[in-house]
Amino acid sequence: MIAVITGDVIGSVKSTDVQSWMRPLTTTLAAYGKEPKNWQVYRGDSFQAMVPAHRGLTLALHLRAALRASGFGLRMSLGLGEVSHRDPQVTRANGTAFVHSGQAFESMAGTKRTLVIRSGDKEFNRNWDVYFFLLEALCDGWTTGAAEIVALQFDNPQAVQSDLAAKLRITQPSVSARLKVAHFEHIQKVLELYEETLKSLT
Repeated sequence: MIAVITGDVIGSVKSTDVQSWMRPLTTTLAAYGKEPKNWQVYRGDSFQAMVPAHRGLTLALHLRAALRASGFGLRMSLGLGEVSHRDPQVTRANGTAFVHSGQAFESMAGTKRTLVIRSGDKEFNRNWDVYFFLLEALCDGWTTGAAEIVALQFDNPQAVQSDLAAKLRITQPSVSARLKVAHFEHIQKVLELYEETLKSLT
């Protein structure tokens, strides 16, 4: 089972500096795979990425933090399933994961949703749509500073708060405060549950 993320950058058309959103987007995607086999940016500010299923939510939240830290939003759908056709370019690959991701992305049209999930399991979809709805609310409350520290934590998963403080040249209590504002402890709990749930599906 794999996860396919389909997304686009909110606010990119208003930016006069493409690199202000392109750099954090591609840098984050590159940490999870190779271009264009595992991810591609296309049609201006749209992108698609393919990762192992258990890494799907981590990548989605990492991307959200990286772009929010740069002043941009993201709209993303996470599709779970299989790959029936692989291609050197991920946007030309196919399978249920791609179908689910595309359908979920289309379902956001005309809504305020920015993070949705879909699989072939209706009960899973029903339960995890609620989790994703709550995750949206937590992420929407991120300040630029909070998003920056979350992105840095994802960049350095083994780093302790003092390490993050040194990288940003701020105090450890400031790191702790930003992570608290970001509700990072709660987000980690959801990530742990997601990975445990995915193990039971594969």
